[in-house]
Amino acid sequence: MLQSLKGIRVVEMTIAGAGPACGRILHEFGAENILVEPYNGTVTRILQGFDYYTAGKKSIVLNTKEPDGYAALCELIKTADVFLANYRTRGLKKMGLSYEDVKKIKPDIVYATLTGFGDEGPLKDAPGNNVTAFFARGGVLGAMCQGDVLPYGTIAFGDIATGMSLALGIMSALYNRKVTGEGCEVHSALMQCAYFLNHDPLIECQRGGTFPKSRLYPSMSLVNSYPCKDGKYIFLCLAELPQLERLLKELGRSDLIGKWKSIADTKNEGAHEVVEILDEEIKKYTADEMVEILERADCSGQKVYQVDETLTDPQAWANNFLYRGKDSRNGKDIIYPSLPCDVGDNAPLEFVPGPKLAEHSVELLKSIGYSDEKINSLIERGVTRDGSNGKLDSVF
Repeated sequence: MLQSLKGIRVVEMTIAGAGPACGRILHEFGAENILVEPYNGTVTRILQGFDYYTAGKKSIVLNTKEPDGYAALCELIKTADVFLANYRTRGLKKMGLSYEDVKKIKPDIVYATLTGFGDEGPLKDAPGNNVTAFFARGGVLGAMCQGDVLPYGTIAFGDIATGMSLALGIMSALYNRKVTGEGCEVHSALMQCAYFLNHDPLIECQRGGTFPKSRLYPSMSLVNSYPCKDGKYIFLCLAELPQLERLLKELGRSDLIGKWKSIADTKNEGAHEVVEILDEEIKKYTADEMVEILERADCSGQKVYQVDETLTDPQAWANNFLYRGKDSRNGKDIIYPSLPCDVGDNAPLEFVPGPKLAEHSVELLKSIGYSDEKINSLIERGVTRDGSNGKLDSVF
């Protein structure tokens, strides 16, 4: 991966998933990330993907409610290019870490924040996360549900997508700073990202489409899932009528060629009839047999993989979409996903563990001029902790 952010320092106060994901992306592009944690550690430490979110970051514990802890944080910010946080805006102001506050400390700072619902409106101070702000309020669950049955919505899609979006904004702001010499404020919200990603259903409902839907009555019968003989599913994505006709020929139903005069006839009111026909034909084959049929027909469609199947997919390993690592907390082998883009090369990522709690506290405090005597005083008073021996970890 091209280390285009080498020399950039990020001071981050991030929790849970979205903020840490943003920081992880910046780190993989070469940034140095300093994770400022409360005394007992960030809640990210209890997540299954702790190493995924925090790989390669440096951990310092600072009780910023104490004047000396806040002062140490300010000294770190003076050395930073980016301040990254996903605490609520109200909380950051209370902590003395609003944009105006941080800009006084470092005038050219790129100040990047991530919230659930945005900085304005009736929900600006409400707690928001992947489930509530992205999936629920963002309309994603409403677009995905089958009738009145809601899908499982706790997968961290919203966290990761919003973290990626904020990372993109940060990189743009860093380039602008390089050109103009000025920092700026960058913000993204889980609900904001949900609206962007959910654009198709959002636009469709304004053009007469209705939700919720089911696979039996979809808007587009040729962009739909179909059950196979072995209980597995394939998912079709056909955009033109000739593709459907080639598929029908491979399925032995050439008699249906010409039944639909345009692709529009397979959508909306005409979609259910197409689904019934394809359901009857496709269930004669296993999912693997259907993949072969789709290949012969030169049609886009794939078997729906279960999560555990993706871990052994040769296509993923051939392209280094996955890499092997461990869970630093128990030493167990884990397969992790790589970044969603390659820049410069697609070499596989090497596993780097997340930091032990306060692992770099002493090192970082010394780097900003603190003496051993002062550091020991901060440790004794509970303003910081020393985890440099690698043994200290979260007490959750």
